[in-house]
Amino acid sequence: MNPLVADNTDLRKLLFISYAYEDQVFAKWLARKLALYGYGVWIDQIEILGGESWVKEVDVAIKERSFRVLGLLSKTSIGKENPRKERTLALQLAKQRKTDDFLVTLNLDGSQPDWTLSDISWISFRESWADGLRRLLKKLQSLNAPRIHAGNSAIAKAALDRGASLLAHKSEPLTTNLLPFIQVPDVLRIIDISDMDEGPSKASFDLWPHYRLEQGRAGAFSPPPAQFTEVVKETRAALHWPSYETIQETPTQNLVSRLLNRSVHSWLIRAGCVLAEDRSGYYLPAPFRAESIYRFKDVDGSSSYIRVAGSIRLYRPNSAPEEVIHHPAIRYAIRKNDWGSFVIQLRPGVVLFDGAHKLITGRRVGPRTKKVTRAYFNEKWRKRLMAFTQLLTQAAIDDKESVLKLGSLIAISTDRSLDEALLAGTPVSEVEDSAHNDVHVSAEEMEDANDE
Repeated sequence: MNPLVADNTDLRKLLFISYAYEDQVFAKWLARKLALYGYGVWIDQIEILGGESWVKEVDVAIKERSFRVLGLLSKTSIGKENPRKERTLALQLAKQRKTDDFLVTLNLDGSQPDWTLSDISWISFRESWADGLRRLLKKLQSLNAPRIHAGNSAIAKAALDRGASLLAHKSEPLTTNLLPFIQVPDVLRIIDISDMDEGPSKASFDLWPHYRLEQGRAGAFSPPPAQFTEVVKETRAALHWPSYETIQETPTQNLVSRLLNRSVHSWLIRAGCVLAEDRSGYYLPAPFRAESIYRFKDVDGSSSYIRVAGSIRLYRPNSAPEEVIHHPAIRYAIRKNDWGSFVIQLRPGVVLFDGAHKLITGRRVGPRTKKVTRAYFNEKWRKRLMAFTQLLTQAAIDDKESVLKLGSLIAISTDRSLDEALLAGTPVSEVEDSAHNDVHVSAEEMEDANDE
């Protein structure tokens, strides 16, 4: 009998994970996730996931114990000898057993496989591990893959790494969610707005960042746009705001923060974002710039995108299904660090609508947000952060009237401690509120002109 087709069907209950050493973090994560769902897993670094009768030899594990082989494809694994041999063996077995999908390939980074796998479709994990896992579980369910550990989640927990094995002794740049202002003028222009009616006054905040001072006067960093020249006049007065602790009984830091806050608001609106009616965040409408996606450069310079809208259905007993439409959104706050510089703290999130595209507000938001974002891992949140950062910085560049300039997201190198970074003068900003000089002004706190 051909050794490749030996009749050991009853023993073939494991999912063999074939991977390159460089992809071991993902491989271990996948193994524990599959074990949590009850599947037996063969992976060379976590013996317990395969059951008590452990097989050491790779050939025996693939030929006699594996229900399917999960081949991880990446830039490193495609050219590695051992993963290539394992995939080749799996393809031979598939041909001998007439099982076309004995090898299930999982693509981690979008790499193009070699010619031997050119006619095999893969499950993509590039955009989201969570989305890829859902597709893999659906695939395994369609194959009736044996769940030999069903109901025993402890087997996955027992294999978790603990202690020193979790530590990597190497430096790593950490990108924060803090976007610095690298240029803020120290002169506050005084503008005469006494002829501006209530309607134009409210509309002007989207186009021209300013802050009302005394009756009929406003402070601004830049002159008003041309469409307001008939009702708004620039005076000869100007204030060197760093020389004042308060201006018109308003703490100067708060006044400057409000102006910066309104500048960010203006840039987001110019970029095409929409401020939700309850001011819970700025979201991307659908379509956005005539597309269903927004393309941007990721933190490593690669091209990426996010979808500007999605929807889920929620099912509850004795109730009709509820449609929830979700749009990627951003919230922000203006903060001041210990060096006297101002930064924008960006917080990615979602804005929710019902099936009639009516904004979901109040107590209904929390549970539905959890349902929408339950599969959002770090990568998905990072992409939203990078997308809105690019939108914001480009809008600031395109605003020719503005005298403000933004830098890049603040990064911290972990090759030295934060204390060392502080001594060296690296601009590391505190995230927590400071008791004495941290100014916090959120987008929701923007008042209408009449409230000032």
